[in-house]
Amino acid sequence: MKNILPHLDTSMQEIFRKAIDADNQIKELKKQGMAKFTRIFPDQSLFSSNENAFMPYVSELCDDIDLFKQTLDDEATLALILKKMEQLLKVLSAFKNITKSN
Repeated sequence: MKNILPHLDTSMQEIFRKAIDADNQIKELKKQGMAKFTRIFPDQSLFSSNENAFMPYVSELCDDIDLFKQTLDDEATLALILKKMEQLLKVLSAFKNITKSN
């Protein structure tokens, strides 16, 4: 499972950059009186974070990866990490597309 670690790190770098851009966009929208949502993901999401910015979710995902790196044999943890990454990337992409068109 060690061979997956570089891929996780590369994906997290991409997610981190996109989350910073999205959070900056959210700040700008709030200044304009927009972006009045209370959280990024609904209650039934894979994330335990409950925030209106992306970085807390990125931080949670980083914590999950750090935990996985300590064990390297928990396939259930890896599966959850990959699902969280997928969910976060989908929402980041959708957010970018929505804000680009406005």
